[in-house]
Amino acid sequence: MTVFNLLMLLREMDFQVTFVPEDNFLYMPEYTTALQRAGVEVLYAPYVTSVAQHLKECGARYDLAFLFRPGVVERHLQTIRKHCPSAKVLFHTVDLHFLRMSREAELQSDKAKQKSADDMRWRELAAIGSADASIVHSTAELEILRPLVSEAKLHVFPLIMDIQGSSKSYQERKDIVFVGGYKHSPNVDAVKYFAEEVMPLLRKKLPGVRFYAIGYKPPAEIQILASQDIIITGFVEDLTPLLDKMRVSVAPLRYGAGIKGKIGTAMAAGLPVVATSLAAEGMSLTDGENILVADGAEAFADALAKIYQDEALWNRLSKNSLAFAEQAWGAEAAWGILAAILADRGMKVKRCGFPLSLYSELSSTAIKRDILQPCGSAQSKSDYMRILTNISITKTDQITKQLLAQANSEAFAVKGFCVPCNKTVSFLVDMQSGGQRHANGWTPNWRERLECPFCQMNNRQRLIATLLKQALCDKQGQQVYLMEQVTPIFNWASTTFKNHKIIGSEYLGHEYTGGSVFKGIRHEDVENMSFVDGQLDLIVSNEVFEHVPNPAKAFAECARALKVGGVMLATIPFHSENDLSVIRAKLNNGQVENMLPPAFHGNPISADGSLVFTDFGWDLLATIRKAGFADVAVDVYDSYLLGHLGGGLLVFIATK
Repeated sequence: MTVFNLLMLLREMDFQVTFVPEDNFLYMPEYTTALQRAGVEVLYAPYVTSVAQHLKECGARYDLAFLFRPGVVERHLQTIRKHCPSAKVLFHTVDLHFLRMSREAELQSDKAKQKSADDMRWRELAAIGSADASIVHSTAELEILRPLVSEAKLHVFPLIMDIQGSSKSYQERKDIVFVGGYKHSPNVDAVKYFAEEVMPLLRKKLPGVRFYAIGYKPPAEIQILASQDIIITGFVEDLTPLLDKMRVSVAPLRYGAGIKGKIGTAMAAGLPVVATSLAAEGMSLTDGENILVADGAEAFADALAKIYQDEALWNRLSKNSLAFAEQAWGAEAAWGILAAILADRGMKVKRCGFPLSLYSELSSTAIKRDILQPCGSAQSKSDYMRILTNISITKTDQITKQLLAQANSEAFAVKGFCVPCNKTVSFLVDMQSGGQRHANGWTPNWRERLECPFCQMNNRQRLIATLLKQALCDKQGQQVYLMEQVTPIFNWASTTFKNHKIIGSEYLGHEYTGGSVFKGIRHEDVENMSFVDGQLDLIVSNEVFEHVPNPAKAFAECARALKVGGVMLATIPFHSENDLSVIRAKLNNGQVENMLPPAFHGNPISADGSLVFTDFGWDLLATIRKAGFADVAVDVYDSYLLGHLGGGLLVFIATK
């Protein structure tokens, strides 16, 4: 488990948490501010430079001291006991250092290293004996420690992970990946072993397959391994896009201890893993069910070739990996385990008012840079139904149920990061815009709520704003047309993107000429726009095409006005259960003919609202393609961090 995730879990148990980077009191802009934004107090120089001084001044306020690694216990336990008289001390071993060091010494037949391992053994046992309770990651380590420290309170706490899953299929993937920092010597040995002993066998079994070794600061002995099919990448800030491209993850460790985060990271992303028995020890994994275990170069290469070429096996292990990860390492599991550990020490915890959510260290960086990726991209109804089973969407569905169960009224707030405002806010959820009451309570219109109190944008509007920001941030001088002008999103875009030409309009009536301006508002009829051919780089449409009498003509106009390679982003009320669109109304000789009872949506320039002409189904994609677009898809988004809840938001992406 990462320290960051543990701190998040303690915050969600309603602790006021202080993090002390005791070895250097270093201020790290991305990580420090991310913790502070999550409500964690961080001590750093020059304001604080001594643990003893801080505890002398503030120690009485602490109920719990969480110490990581034996050296921290040795340096600070006496000070904590002196100045924090009511605090329970929990020692987290991270892994059993002496076990890892002893295995390395045995592998290398190194007596000096074995002496160091023996010294570390006594240090770790002393730390365990001095704490009120100690945590290990694996069941294997628990069994080793029990006879050595029979009086100590020992607990197994495995990984805490944000189980993100992936929408990428077997066919969309290729190549093999290893993830691990090179400051940890077992990772150096594992990469060398794989490159020198396993890859020569794989080149015969899987011609053309490449091995990606991901890790911070690869030493010279690793860098020298680089070749056409061995890629030494160094540090990768965001692993998700890379893991989504890989077909198999490997953990060819020959020594080490503890529970292996690299295995957990891959499984949480639905990426099947081939591991040595040592790498998989103590994790309660089952060979052939949620992982493949193999020892020795020949057996390891055989297992890799098998999973790499067997789509049915790959799909089964991918599905089972995700299920195991959620059950064993997800937020709910982590809550229960930590709550039980604290209860055993006489500490009662309570659930705070927010649903459980666990973030990696990099998630705050991703928010800061507005990186939002879809859960999947659909070009058919079957694609869409598959995406809905994505673990991310099922998790946010659980979150929405928890939020409603905890709500004391038909209005509440959800904390999240608003990309247009570039800050954490409380999004409003209530019964406006089509919320429904039913026997078991009420359900808001998630798509139209989760409104930011500052920019006034709702769920889908903030999503489009984020995608617009991502599309324009690295470009200059783009011509962008928004099919709206008197709305929060247009006001935001026109003031945010001064280096682009932002054009907005409203439909004022058939009597106006396209491109004309009345009282500061530009008029455009999207079936007959005033733009010249190939003028625009990007068109953004929020809830417009359902109000157009002839949407096919409007799509053709968009294709005409876009440059080759230009893109249309559109949110459209979509009936995903329908194969065919339903015509609700027609326009005959300027008169509306209603085929179904009239339905109206809100209109910013008319209190009467706008009539809905079409309820779109899956034939919409073919209609857009026929209008002149080379590629059309429906991207599905959700993100608890960014306040995008409600079972997946749809954005239509069409490229000319």
